[in-house]
Amino acid sequence: MTPWVIDAKDLDLAVLSGFRKSLFHTNATVDRFLGLTNGSVILVSGPKGFGKTLLLKLKKDSLRRKGGFHLIPVDQMVDRPIGTPTIFSLKDSIDFLQDEQYWRNVWLISLTSTFIKHDKGVNIASLIGNLTSPSLQSMMNREKLTSACDMFDQILAMPRKDYIYAYNDLRTYFIPAFRAIRSPMAIFIDNIDEYFEQAIAFRDNATLTRNVAHSFWINAQLGLANAARELNALNNHIKIFATIRQEVFQTTRKIDPLAMQLRASTIELSYEHDDLVEIIRKNIGVEVKENLVEPSAPDEIERFIGKSNLTIEHRYTNEDESFEDFLIRHTLMRPRDIAALGGKISEIPPSRRSVSKIRDTINSESAIVAEMYLAESRPHVADFSIEVLFPLLQTNVINRDELESISDQYDTAMARLSLVDKKELHVFCDLFRLGLLGVVQDNKKTEMKTQFFVRLGETALDPKRCLPHSDIYLIHPIMYDFIGKFNAKFINSINSLNIVGKGRPWREITDVYFVIKADVVKYSEIMADPDLADTFPKEFSKIVASEGGSLFQCEVSSGDSITIIDRNWKNASRAFHRIDAKLQKSIFKRRLRGGGDSGIIRFDSNESGKPDKFRGGALRTAARIEPVSNPGQLVVTSRYKEFAQTFGPADFRELEAGELPKARALGGQFDLAKSDSEPSIIERLFVFRSK
Repeated sequence: MTPWVIDAKDLDLAVLSGFRKSLFHTNATVDRFLGLTNGSVILVSGPKGFGKTLLLKLKKDSLRRKGGFHLIPVDQMVDRPIGTPTIFSLKDSIDFLQDEQYWRNVWLISLTSTFIKHDKGVNIASLIGNLTSPSLQSMMNREKLTSACDMFDQILAMPRKDYIYAYNDLRTYFIPAFRAIRSPMAIFIDNIDEYFEQAIAFRDNATLTRNVAHSFWINAQLGLANAARELNALNNHIKIFATIRQEVFQTTRKIDPLAMQLRASTIELSYEHDDLVEIIRKNIGVEVKENLVEPSAPDEIERFIGKSNLTIEHRYTNEDESFEDFLIRHTLMRPRDIAALGGKISEIPPSRRSVSKIRDTINSESAIVAEMYLAESRPHVADFSIEVLFPLLQTNVINRDELESISDQYDTAMARLSLVDKKELHVFCDLFRLGLLGVVQDNKKTEMKTQFFVRLGETALDPKRCLPHSDIYLIHPIMYDFIGKFNAKFINSINSLNIVGKGRPWREITDVYFVIKADVVKYSEIMADPDLADTFPKEFSKIVASEGGSLFQCEVSSGDSITIIDRNWKNASRAFHRIDAKLQKSIFKRRLRGGGDSGIIRFDSNESGKPDKFRGGALRTAARIEPVSNPGQLVVTSRYKEFAQTFGPADFRELEAGELPKARALGGQFDLAKSDSEPSIIERLFVFRSK
């Protein structure tokens, strides 16, 4: 079985059973849908990329294995329309095409005629002789015309007068003939959404589709859903299974009185974080042994990427995430995205699957996911231009005033391009309803601020004024590298305090800790002197305690090393310099050297309730800077500088390559990796310029 399958269209009958056994992620609702023969659930709903086609194919395979049903289509897994809609007679049918009941009737004609043609007990010739619609007579006469989707397309192209005749034929002849069918039959219809999306996307260029309106996309699916539900209730021997985009159901609440009944006939696909983790594990489970980093490891993810790569450090906040959290955060919570990213990681030779390679692969592939998703969404965002918007985005975290300013600039630029009067285009509403723009909300359960992005399918795809009021708006992580292609400044301005992602906590500057790791220069010389070696531990601890007593954490470890942690950067820095000054004046005549970083620190508490066992990327980075610092010098990262400056003016000077002889310079920055064999750790480094 091949892992990381992106599109269910690639799965035919020969591999479907193997996929269901090895890779298909299910639950009780899905199992019930696949197992029942006479259930009332006939519609599969979900956003694009959620596996609707796969579930439809599995349902057909289930009925095939049970036996007793004539399955339509016969030679394919599902029936889907091909090409673009041939709606020629818009002028004659404009009022019909805006009416959902018209689309329901077209589907009723399409479906009943298809079942009648597949029922061997019907006298087709006699039926045709009674029909009043010339087009319908021609269609019923064509033996090879057995697809409901082909029927649907041709009925849409009927002139108004012929459609009226066809509707009368439906009521007079097709419905009675349909009621009389006694042979169990089931039809499987897919991709009606994509059929009209293609037409809408290119309606300005394609002659045959220039009359296709966005409302057709909604009405075609609603019409199919209502027709399927009605016909299933009309004849217990017939089953009509179809896929419907979940966004359509958001519209039905406003326009369809049978919305609740439709939802009762629908299985709605959705995935939580744990579901996606399980999908990752199942795909790894069918990887060949030769493509695993540690084939004998007990855990699937460890087998796939290796124990040393189980956590990924966020390049901007310096915070750790598990591999699976990092991967899922760079998706739209769709199985399709999981397969796309997982497949690209699988293509990395096992010997080269380092943290940096995995992180870079996920970042670059998620940008492709974003690009393709926006291309898929083009029919639903008519006034959306990435070429205009992306250069205006300077950072991934935008406050309300900035958002309104960017929106105004966007409207102005679009009006200039289209040579029309300026109007409100609500570009950020488009991003929000597509799940690409989030907000920060108060979480009443946890009493914390939480990041919120709408789930795909939660909002209809046509409203504009849908953006909730918020002080802070967030760009989805899958957009970063994509935006970076249009605006290099964006990548360099990613928020360094918060990892952006659905459901993650929102942190304020008051949650940040400043961390300093320091040690004594030439400590080995002290240890080589018996008199100094005996007195140093006690005296050094006394000096540190005298300056660090008021700090959140200030302790000596490993003889000459100090760890300083505090929420106030001035107090932390001041403690370092005072300890350095006292040590220099002491009998030891030595200097400290130190490295500083800032970020989120996690810790446990010991039996006495004091913080213990500190963890966080800031500790690691500070420890990397410490050995390359000069005596008496505290060298800090750009994060330390940035967060320090949020408390008020603070004058930091950036260091140049020659000022840190022990550090490896790289393009005006510094590589803190310990050796060439270790992935690069690039940082800009600073010292505080006291006045």
